[in-house]
Amino acid sequence: MQRFTLCLLGWLLGVIIATPVSAQQNFQWKNTPRSVPFTWSASENDPHAAMLIPITDSKTGKQLFLQFDTGVMQSVLYNEQGDSVRWKLGNYQLLVLHLPAKQLQHDGKIAGTLGLDFIQDYIVEIDYPACKINFKPRIASNLQWSSLTVTPKGLMLPAKIRGQQTQLFFDSGSSAFPLVTDEETFATLALNGKPANKYTANSWGRTLDVYTAPTNDSILLGGKLLPILTVAHIAGASEQQVAMMKKIGIGGLTGNKLFLQQRLLLDIRGKRFAIQGK
Repeated sequence: MQRFTLCLLGWLLGVIIATPVSAQQNFQWKNTPRSVPFTWSASENDPHAAMLIPITDSKTGKQLFLQFDTGVMQSVLYNEQGDSVRWKLGNYQLLVLHLPAKQLQHDGKIAGTLGLDFIQDYIVEIDYPACKINFKPRIASNLQWSSLTVTPKGLMLPAKIRGQQTQLFFDSGSSAFPLVTDEETFATLALNGKPANKYTANSWGRTLDVYTAPTNDSILLGGKLLPILTVAHIAGASEQQVAMMKKIGIGGLTGNKLFLQQRLLLDIRGKRFAIQGK
């Protein structure tokens, strides 16, 4: 069920060169929600494996879940036609229009994936400690906004690691590690300069070897210094891919794990983000 975006770093080049998708209206709220709760799906090694939004099918009354994934531009349903599906999210009613369907293996309770099109018309706050996505958040007058880049593959956030400016691909579908980067950067950040653990991960049916290590370094992001704690890299990227990635300023990928104690605000239309929290 969980979509690990623990892909080869070479795939991140697609962020820059991919063809943009059209901004089609895929959702209609009967009344705009103030907030939508989410829950965590746990894996064997991670209690925060995926962000799931509980929904109720208006026709059958069956409770289902949608994974919230900012690494996907357009939402998608699993194994069913996506025209005119009605769902309830808490006290709110949502009409789903024109979503594509994919034939994927899942446990029957996961109805699909909500991508950036779900939040693109709102300033939203992902309140990680409270497990809520707030559509009408309270915004402090002195909040420090930073620019973000909206690409055909998702969001790029400007960051600094050890004083070096870089761009991180933010993917809420990737929860396992705070930072996934190239092997050279991994060796620089890792305690003792080498991997401590090796995992096998699945990404859309593809098996990947993931190496991790503890680190004492932090990421400066949105004016906040956030501890990385665990850094990871994925075997398989060529030297040419890594060199091109660095040349265009991509330092890696981050996901939910970096923000578990934070509230992350995203303004897709305004191309900006902010962090509220500790």
